[in-house]
Amino acid sequence: MSKEVIITDKIVVACNGDDLKGSNHPKVWLKIKETEKFIDCPYCERRFSYQPSKV
Repeated sequence: MSKEVIITDKIVVACNGDDLKGSNHPKVWLKIKETEKFIDCPYCERRFSYQPSKV
């Protein structure tokens, strides 16, 4: 199964899993490092990928 990737324009994101998939976990706040451009949730392995908005 491939990892779920969520694109965001925020460097701080919250994750509490996906209730529909049974990966419910406590809400955690994750900070994406500028050098990494993404972070994986340590509970459900969702990947949050930082892509700044083009304004």
